[in-house]
Amino acid sequence: MDIAELFDRAVKTEEDAYEFYLKFSKIVKNPAAKDLLKELANEELNHKNIIMKYFSGKYEFSKDIPVLSLLDHLPKKENLDENSELKDVLSHAILREEKEYKFYDELEKYMTDPKIKEILEFLKKQERNHKAKLENMYDDIIYSEF
Repeated sequence: MDIAELFDRAVKTEEDAYEFYLKFSKIVKNPAAKDLLKELANEELNHKNIIMKYFSGKYEFSKDIPVLSLLDHLPKKENLDENSELKDVLSHAILREEKEYKFYDELEKYMTDPKIKEILEFLKKQERNHKAKLENMYDDIIYSEF
């Protein structure tokens, strides 16, 4: 896999996350969940813009980038629909954020440019923050039912 393919996949991952959050922000009934999903959609769009802005040049890498290990961290095809329960949407979103974090973490290992490492570190923190927000919402909404 060459670097252009890798960054195309990173952009696609962020686009998919944006579409996922936007779609389910229009479907869920809970107002707090609706707001959070809209917020996350906007942040994923910002991540895409960051990737496109900073990764459009040529960069040196510390070693060859393996084909499979990075791809394992990309979100899989959505299997949720408009009839999915909020707990399932939140669970799926939490898993997506963890996979995106792992993707950027793995990618960072192959970068030599300190600026790129800094950007990837920023993206990793963003994904962790998204995951924490989703986990807190899951805890507040789903576990409060018991």
